[in-house]
Amino acid sequence: MRKINEECGVFGVYREEEAPLLTYFGLHALQHRGQEGAGIACADGRDITCRKGCGLLTEVFRHETLEELKGHSCIGHVRYATAGGNELENVQPLAARSYLGCVAVVHNGQIVNAAPLRRELEEKGSIFRGTSDSEIILHLIQGGTGSLLEKIEAACRRLEGAFSFLILTEKNLYAIRDKNGIRPLSIGRTAGGSWCVSSETCAFGVINARFVRDVAPGEIVKFSASGAESFFYTKECTHRLCAMEYIYFSRPDSMLEGRSVHAVRKETGRRLARLEENGTFADIVVGVPDSSLSAAMGYSEELGLPYEMGLIKNKYTGRTFIQPTQKLRDTGVRMKLSANQPVVEGKRVVLIDDSLVRGTTSRRIVQLLREAGAAEVHLRIASPEMKFPCFYGVDTSTRAELASANHTPQELCRLLGADSLRFLPDSELCGACGGDSLCRACFTGSYVTPCSGAEKAPGWPFQPETRSEKERHSDSTRSFAASSSRGSPKFLRYTSMIRSPAYEEFRSKSSSLSYAIVPHPGSRQSAPGTLSLMCRCTRRSPIARHMAKGSLPARTACLISNTKAHSSPSCLRIRAINSGSSLRNWLTFSCATAIPKLCPRRYRRR
Repeated sequence: MRKINEECGVFGVYREEEAPLLTYFGLHALQHRGQEGAGIACADGRDITCRKGCGLLTEVFRHETLEELKGHSCIGHVRYATAGGNELENVQPLAARSYLGCVAVVHNGQIVNAAPLRRELEEKGSIFRGTSDSEIILHLIQGGTGSLLEKIEAACRRLEGAFSFLILTEKNLYAIRDKNGIRPLSIGRTAGGSWCVSSETCAFGVINARFVRDVAPGEIVKFSASGAESFFYTKECTHRLCAMEYIYFSRPDSMLEGRSVHAVRKETGRRLARLEENGTFADIVVGVPDSSLSAAMGYSEELGLPYEMGLIKNKYTGRTFIQPTQKLRDTGVRMKLSANQPVVEGKRVVLIDDSLVRGTTSRRIVQLLREAGAAEVHLRIASPEMKFPCFYGVDTSTRAELASANHTPQELCRLLGADSLRFLPDSELCGACGGDSLCRACFTGSYVTPCSGAEKAPGWPFQPETRSEKERHSDSTRSFAASSSRGSPKFLRYTSMIRSPAYEEFRSKSSSLSYAIVPHPGSRQSAPGTLSLMCRCTRRSPIARHMAKGSLPARTACLISNTKAHSSPSCLRIRAINSGSSLRNWLTFSCATAIPKLCPRRYRRR
């Protein structure tokens, strides 16, 4: 996974006597958006004081820490980051000092063109303290010309991706949202008339503030002694709010673009229930706490099945999707949930989950219900299949880690141990959310912005025609251990597969799904509809056995020759045949090799 990849929460208060305390309470309401770091920056009109640290908000801020923050305006941040990006230098707010004064920034989202921007800034002499893309914002502002507002506008025009960020100076507060509105940002007002800004409206209720409006896409709102002023850094604006905000991230009591998150989730459950042929296949409906409970209620009401508390959540653990590593996610699931045995024992259970990302949580929950005595477990997902990585601030950076990108629903049903599995179609999700304007790139592969900074990242096989053969080969050889049910050799390398009916046909016949062929550099396109591959493998490997037995589909592959052109191991020349006329529709098929034993030095993982 990449280091810079986060889903966070931001909160700010302008000209309020108890600004640090109100910011703390607001961040506490946003703690579900990130649990690995927290920070608050406070301005008193002359200087900015910043306190931050790693861990939960309550771990970072004690009573004495809050007392150190003096001022009337504050911004705060709760952070989630993937493995390797959790250094203190990356915890926000990020502050900078110059002859112009002090500036602090907090950011939610991800800048997809961060890499080229960072390199450009470094070549001009900029020095970065951490690896966070949020630091780029500060450097772009500092390198601009004109007033601070003009610098912010110029910086925003250079940024691509998803970003909602707050900028605090000694006297003013700025709230900025990206031109596509991918990440939410709302404005509220306290009982005393002070302005406040939050990633979610649920934080306003905690400080007794009322919701005023959302920051519009492409808008910069300046809070100063003159009041709130609105500016737009571009006229090319669209409303493409991230669908995962409705599905998973936001709290049920939040409002997103005028819609209740709870109401939308409940509607997805109803629409999921309408897809069932009949409602007599189950006895009870159980929702996965907490973000799936609303959908489970809607599903239950639509089919007239009783809604039961079949899963009990430990309230003192974090969210397993928002955990830095897979090992911690596995442990987190065991700590987080337990089955309510008296409720589920002997029952046919419909298990409602909001989404299926890696499958770790769902597999464990199905297992919990089985161990508790559930007669049947029917898994229903209140969102479409997540087949594509997100480059806008959600922790799904490669296709290799997405269950639906590597398995059909039928395969997933078997792997998860469920009796049946159904996803909510994309069209039904759009209906529940009131239209198709949402960003649904993780479901459809249609990205809102050019992802120039992500195209060379692992798991970006969507535009192979724009990349050279050398780049494709380089990106396609990486370790293959995650999806193996039998385990894979220690140094095995593989080539990523593109699905087709022929590939599915082969997978259904092959029992050696944990291995893959290794393309020889001499692989080439031989004719339209065909691809010749030089594959190093032994004669006794499963691929050779499949060919000898004739068990490979005739239109998938045929053996042309078996030579010893390469000393060890043998070389198989294979022609993969498919009805498609485009390279992206061709595939090589899964098969085993004994390469690691024969040539461990040559094929050692890099």
